[in-house]
Amino acid sequence: MNPIIRFFLIFTFSLLTAQVFSQNPRIENKQWVLDKITNLETKRTQFIDEYHYLEFRDGRLRFAIDCNGCSTPYEFVSKDTVQIDGPAMCTRRGCPERDVIRIEYDGKYKIWRQGMYLVIRTGKDDHFYK
Repeated sequence: MNPIIRFFLIFTFSLLTAQVFSQNPRIENKQWVLDKITNLETKRTQFIDEYHYLEFRDGRLRFAIDCNGCSTPYEFVSKDTVQIDGPAMCTRRGCPERDVIRIEYDGKYKIWRQGMYLVIRTGKDDHFYK
């Protein structure tokens, strides 16, 4: 095989592999623990990572993606259920283009990033959202 063609094929394959399997280390496996919520009025903004945050306002939860000012927050169904169903969002690496999440919590749960997934642990169950 021609050395130039071989080099081009190896370079292309390695570039594609790096893009497919790479993860953003700035958000990977960051763990965030939500304290027991007794009064939502006292809590304001809790950051999940540098791009995603939960905001407590007027007894309601709000989830937002904040990538260089292109954030569009979502509205929720109640203070006990988080319903996230938003339009396509920022395509910057580490940001999902669409978040569809429903969380029913009883006061305490854990949220962290695992690769491109938002993982929510309620009790003994882990729920993965992309």
